[in-house]
Amino acid sequence: MTIYNKGIPDGDLLIRAHLNENQFGMTPAVWDNFDQQRANLYPDPQCLDIQKQIADFYGVSTDMVHVTNGTDEVILMISMAFLSQQVPAIVSDYSFPGYETSARICGANVHYAPLDGYEVPIAQMGTMSQEQQSVIFVCNPHNPTGTMVSQEGIANLVSQASHTDSLAVFDEAYAEFAGDDFCSAIGLIKQGKRVMVTRTLSKAYGLGGFRIGYVIGLPEDIAKITKVHAALPFAVNRLAQNAAKVALSDQTFLRHSVERTSAAKTAFYQAMDAAGIGYIHSHTNFILLNISNKAPMLSSAEFVEKLQDEFGVLVRDAGLFKLYGHIRVSMVDEPHQQALCNAIVSTYKKLREQ
Repeated sequence: MTIYNKGIPDGDLLIRAHLNENQFGMTPAVWDNFDQQRANLYPDPQCLDIQKQIADFYGVSTDMVHVTNGTDEVILMISMAFLSQQVPAIVSDYSFPGYETSARICGANVHYAPLDGYEVPIAQMGTMSQEQQSVIFVCNPHNPTGTMVSQEGIANLVSQASHTDSLAVFDEAYAEFAGDDFCSAIGLIKQGKRVMVTRTLSKAYGLGGFRIGYVIGLPEDIAKITKVHAALPFAVNRLAQNAAKVALSDQTFLRHSVERTSAAKTAFYQAMDAAGIGYIHSHTNFILLNISNKAPMLSSAEFVEKLQDEFGVLVRDAGLFKLYGHIRVSMVDEPHQQALCNAIVSTYKKLREQ
């Protein structure tokens, strides 16, 4: 059973810990002069201001950046531009379902590589890419496990993919949370490798309600995305474009948001350790719990439903990703941390006793 909100208004929920939203909000600067944004006028269809801002931030040219209405849209645009019945997608099992959904819409076959424990099977995906030209979707850090791929793994995959001119797409939606050990694939694009990196402002920057993301790649590949996206000329609305410009400029808030998320994860780990609930160490703003590690008959779907019905707490049943017996929990702000932990521990104990 997949639960989003069961029709319950936002204000009636105690805790929203199911969509990996940034519970610490966004930079207050977004609201400055917000009422003067002339929302009656169409937005810039090319998002030129943000495009240049992103290009300058990463040290790439503007023709290597394309801005979209969130990461979901750019994944669809990539699929439409590069996938076909002759060009399949390669994805890992138990990953973000948007890759498969977009590929199927475009009539492409989808080839799966099983996770290596909870790690992305990066070596196997590279081997698979040598069979024929493909588009390889790598979620890094990985959703829903929270693990990340090493620099060596990324480089090896891209090298193998080059043998068939395959396109390696790295979804780095949670990169800002990943810490100093994280290796972005953007550096490989600067070296001329056939790679795309997607990013979003919905997570660490806290702009989930605005819906804005972007992709970085080689100019010739970005041009193909731009051509497909021309069917939706005003996809990124005026208010979102303004919010993005402000948010990208406030790196102090970003650091503050990441630090608070890290502190929330530490407190959450401690609570789960005390209760004997298994989890996977995360490089994101969510944590995957293995609630069946000591109770094999424990249903993640029942767990999720009981949490909502008894505590007003929403978490994600990882059965959506075919990771049965697991739940994914987004980190929340300080006033709700203890209540979230207490609800999970209480539910875990009750269901184990049944």
